[in-house]
Amino acid sequence: MAKIEDNYFVTNEKYRRGFKVEEYKGEISIVACNEGKEGQIFPEWVSPQGSDRKPKKKDDGSYVMLPLKIKLGDSPESALDTLRQIAAVLKGAK
Repeated sequence: MAKIEDNYFVTNEKYRRGFKVEEYKGEISIVACNEGKEGQIFPEWVSPQGSDRKPKKKDDGSYVMLPLKIKLGDSPESALDTLRQIAAVLKGAK
């Protein structure tokens, strides 16, 4: 079972990995995170692919990096509805 610490849900205690729920620009998301040695929480970053299946680059040549997240909804109510639907799927997967 996940351990909750300051809105950070620890799902792997050995490697201190988990996720946090955050709101950004009106959207509620689950963001994959790692916990540092001193307790700081860091999001996992990914580089999206272009249509050529290669990482997208900025004009300066560096890669576009985004936090790894799943968008749940644009309000607490819609996020809860999404989570209820996920729970229903998990209950059916025995």
